[in-house]
Amino acid sequence: MFCYVTNALVVLLITRRWKISLHTAAIANPLVAIVVQFGWVVAPILVLVPIVGLARVKMKRHDELQVMAGGMVGIVMTAVQLYFF
Repeated sequence: MFCYVTNALVVLLITRRWKISLHTAAIANPLVAIVVQFGWVVAPILVLVPIVGLARVKMKRHDELQVMAGGMVGIVMTAVQLYFF
């Protein structure tokens, strides 16, 4: 929950200046947590991040850069938070 809340707040703060994909960040959060918990053997589930990103681009809700930024925020912030906490 901590990761979800803090990551959502960061994405919302970024979105005030530049639109970023909350959907891509949100799918990355639990997937990174699962990989941290169970190891790299479950890493193939991370393929869901670009799938969600592609859907957002196809729906014309975001461009590629916004989707990549959202995914990176979700992945990096969750990994850092789980590493330190």
